[in-house]
Amino acid sequence: MSTPSPTTPAPPRSPLHSILYDGVSLRYLNQRLLPTELRYQTVLDADGAAAAVAAMEVRGAPAIALLGCLAVALELKGGRGPRGDPEALVEFVEERMGRVRDARPTAVNVGRETERLKGEMRAWMDREPAVSEGELRDRAIAHLEALLQKDVEDNRRIGSHGARHIAQRLQGGSRATLLSHCNTGSLATAGYGTALGVVRALHSEGRVARLLCTETRPFLQGARLTALEMLHEGVPTTLIADSAAAAAIRERGVHAVVVGADRIAANGDTANKIGTYSLAVAALHHGVPFYVAAPSSSWDPNVPNGASIPIEERPERELTELQGVRVAPHGIDVWNPAFDVTPHELITGGIVTEFGVFRPEELRHASRRTPRPPTSASLHPVVPYASCSNVPASASSSPNRKCCHGARETESGGEETAESGGGGKGGGEGAEERRPGHRPQEAACDPTAEAEEDVGGRHSAPH
Repeated sequence: MSTPSPTTPAPPRSPLHSILYDGVSLRYLNQRLLPTELRYQTVLDADGAAAAVAAMEVRGAPAIALLGCLAVALELKGGRGPRGDPEALVEFVEERMGRVRDARPTAVNVGRETERLKGEMRAWMDREPAVSEGELRDRAIAHLEALLQKDVEDNRRIGSHGARHIAQRLQGGSRATLLSHCNTGSLATAGYGTALGVVRALHSEGRVARLLCTETRPFLQGARLTALEMLHEGVPTTLIADSAAAAAIRERGVHAVVVGADRIAANGDTANKIGTYSLAVAALHHGVPFYVAAPSSSWDPNVPNGASIPIEERPERELTELQGVRVAPHGIDVWNPAFDVTPHELITGGIVTEFGVFRPEELRHASRRTPRPPTSASLHPVVPYASCSNVPASASSSPNRKCCHGARETESGGEETAESGGGGKGGGEGAEERRPGHRPQEAACDPTAEAEEDVGGRHSAPH
């Protein structure tokens, strides 16, 4: 049998589904039982959804939000909540969505969807003062149910944008070796995935040589879930221990690290599964681009930086026990955060959203754009710590940290720097010597500032 060429497209396969909803019933795949048992369980209301989320039977910020939203839709369809009072219905929806949001506070997507729906409901009431509670209820249900398909569409856009950006870094028709962490695929979303959506998109084009997935302690989402998804879809995948990641980046020729995010602060700091921060440090040290792939709903403009993101701490038994068997001595102190924060200057590849690939300081533009097919995006060389003076010795989440990315390409292809005043590659007297991927320090971007320019010419006009 002849060996397929590197660009042979991979055959499509049906993804695993984390959530099944038909407008009458809501079921979720219990991910605590994977990979040995495939069991869908029924959710009747927001309380049931919150319990499943707290137990990590459903996980992944998009999937958590969808389960909560659809559970509330079922409650509204079943006649739960106040009758005859539109304002009271808005408050009921907020309270029920809050049950799911509070089950795992680090993920922001439930809160963002709650605020979005509240805004829509109040806007309907303002435009149509005579709107009845029943009409408002029906519109809220339609809004919530539409999120399932929207998530899949957004994920496919994320995958397309990220795949194109990574492919531009590859030479000729060569294939990429990628590294992922935790699970960011169909099981963490309505379908397709975020970071694994990027992997899927590249694989469909025959551009993935191999995916290295970390086991992701202590719940082993990489070993149990990502490995299962990738085997199911025929993506060449190698499972590695979390502690082997830095060595794998150095020894296995990793071209890019692609991870997800449960919350992104206004300045571009990201909270993701514990262990992500160390991957970003290792990637920068070896000059490997580090990407974060997440929907724009994961961006929280109300949180200025990573230090303000609430970090969930999980029960100590998740570290001291393995499948119910005690593996640590009684009396040992345990610290078990579920997430860590990656400072924005370590995200050297970019943040991939349904609107395109953004440098962290550009992310505020993403929430003001309309999705469109990916276009050319500028690439920035990644400079290891040893040769980049802009990366601070401390990785604390300070809003005053400096950015360290390649110089931004102007439309003419030149590099824009503080010294050159945007005048291309020429620097003026006293201009700082530039290395590939280096640019002078600049103050952290104000994420609340309004900007009218189109970012790098890559995205559609503001809406």
